[in-house]
Amino acid sequence: MEKEFWLDKWTENSIGFHQSSYHPLLVKRIDCLETKGLEKTILVPLCGKTLDMIFLKEKGFKVIGSEFSEVACKDFFVENNIDFQMKTEGDFKVFESKMITLYCGDYFKLELTNKASYLYDRAAIVALDPKDRQRYAQKHSDLLVPTAKALVLCFEYDQSKCEGPPFSVEENLVTKYFKNDFDIELIEDSEIEIGNPRMIKAGVSKASQKAYLLNRKAAQ
Repeated sequence: MEKEFWLDKWTENSIGFHQSSYHPLLVKRIDCLETKGLEKTILVPLCGKTLDMIFLKEKGFKVIGSEFSEVACKDFFVENNIDFQMKTEGDFKVFESKMITLYCGDYFKLELTNKASYLYDRAAIVALDPKDRQRYAQKHSDLLVPTAKALVLCFEYDQSKCEGPPFSVEENLVTKYFKNDFDIELIEDSEIEIGNPRMIKAGVSKASQKAYLLNRKAAQ
């Protein structure tokens, strides 16, 4: 979706998509993201102010979040009583604490001197305009180490009834976007109730939620 759409959501505090608890699939599948020999740094694209970053920190991960809303970045630290410092690096405002660093700016412009070992996509790819998804998937390769792993969560529903976001991202699309750089494994597939009033009004009350584990392919 266009950047202005999401910035307006944060400015207007119209953030029904923000969850007040850890995502159950992250809690259930965190062991997939703990591999001996990999440094525990994890990238969270389009992170908003998700509490999942607190969970990851508690599991010993150094969290690197990317978010273009300054409101979301500030709120995350303030609402969770985390001391932070703010500085500017290139095109980004950087909000930094001991274990969590948020880069406020355009994810497609993000560069990391020390690349991340893991990636967690909670609600990023389903929020993106479809035309940006392939570029988004390719960006991961620039920001992750060669042996990286990623946990990607997606929704599938009848989009003919209701336009996104969140967009329906089917399994064949996940394969299309990530197959060049990652081996892909479907590790969860469950039906969930939809809580979005707009989607319910349009006749979408349930969706399939899928979790994919991505393993970076060895360089050819």
